[in-house]
Amino acid sequence: IVIISTEFIAKEGSLQKARKAYYDGNYETVYLELYGNELEESDELVQTRCAIVLKMQRKYESYQNHLKLGQEVKALNALLEGLATYDAINLEAQQYGVTDEVDKVKNEIIAVLQAKYSLDETQARELLQNEDQISYTKSLNHIILEKDGALASNS
Repeated sequence: IVIISTEFIAKEGSLQKARKAYYDGNYETVYLELYGNELEESDELVQTRCAIVLKMQRKYESYQNHLKLGQEVKALNALLEGLATYDAINLEAQQYGVTDEVDKVKNEIIAVLQAKYSLDETQARELLQNEDQISYTKSLNHIILEKDGALASNS
């Protein structure tokens, strides 16, 4: 009886923490708190919604992490992958009612692309169309060199 009560209390604590985190917009905490628990339908819905938003957030976080490590090509690539991820999950986001949350992350990505790399959404999407990895990587390097002014001094 004690074991069952302890498990029940722990599960309920996780569910309460997850619900609060959901309303606070902390989708990673929600997902982690719900993961592995037997969930009611409403909690499964919350978990699915969070998983969708997290796919976008992780691309933006990947950008930030690569930037901190001085890996600017990988950072720029993570932003571009964020746009590709947006396209891949947009329909699912609409179905689960998290379009606003996903759009918010997409808009953050576009803002960084514009401010830091002078790329608008159309230009970014053109880069994503490049199927040749070597050419794609050269394009990213070119953008970074241009941003840093290295190309202007070499011309």
